[in-house]
Amino acid sequence: MTSNRQIGFSSEPIKSFNLKGEKIKELKNSDEMTFFIDNYYDNILSKIFIIAGNYGYVKSYDYDNNELYFKYKDKILNLFDTHFSMVINNKNDIVQLIESSCDGNLRIWNFHNGLLLNRIKVCDNYLHGICLWDNNYIFVGCQDKTMKLIELNTGLISQTLEDYHHNVVLTIKKIYHPKYGECILSQGYGNSHIKLWIFN
Repeated sequence: MTSNRQIGFSSEPIKSFNLKGEKIKELKNSDEMTFFIDNYYDNILSKIFIIAGNYGYVKSYDYDNNELYFKYKDKILNLFDTHFSMVINNKNDIVQLIESSCDGNLRIWNFHNGLLLNRIKVCDNYLHGICLWDNNYIFVGCQDKTMKLIELNTGLISQTLEDYHHNVVLTIKKIYHPKYGECILSQGYGNSHIKLWIFN
């Protein structure tokens, strides 16, 4: 006996507001659940893009025209594979979209044509927060409570930071500290402590 039951997804539009709390516009994000949104301003095109991580793929939208710009989908992922974070990296005159997913891979896409440039296997569990250190290195928060520093050119793990978080590392941000210079902030799931990482 087969089941015809279909699984439905929430269809919540992406909404933008001004600082007064007034809604400016909505971007229709089709019928998928969204796990993150971010934005990118392209200086050459003078355009704002909104990026959304969904089940199965990541999408970018032309904010001014309210239109889908590109869908970034790897053929090895299925409908229920999720994406949790992204960054934009401008390297060798190519705008790269780097995103993390539940299959333990970082994926690097050409933002403007949707081509998959590289797939980097980091671990065998979920990847969450990511943050560029520079054009060649990226920090990745993992389900196994570690943070890893990945060299983008080779895909090799340069450093693993462990035994500091007690749960999955959800958020990683680069900041400039007035005393220590360039540092990393990280926060784990279910933990109110934000950790400051200093690299000499």
